[in-house]
Amino acid sequence: MYYVNETILRVDLVKGQSLATIFSVNIGGILGTLFSGQLLNYFDVTGLMMFGIVCSLIGVVLMFLAMRSSEKTAPNAPCGRKNGYGFF
Repeated sequence: MYYVNETILRVDLVKGQSLATIFSVNIGGILGTLFSGQLLNYFDVTGLMMFGIVCSLIGVVLMFLAMRSSEKTAPNAPCGRKNGYGFF
């Protein structure tokens, strides 16, 4: 939630936090359960773990790309911070 709090305007914080929670916890859990059950039918546990590692790495790359693109829009960052993040 720190990322949402630092990058979303104050009037949209509740919407941003709600969407982040829905996509990360609820939809991710449902899709993860469905896909892992089907993968376990075709592969062993090692294959399932490798799929999880690959998905995690893809997520990390996407987050870094999203953060890099948001740095370009930093002059309009909320809270008057120079780059939009509270930890840089």
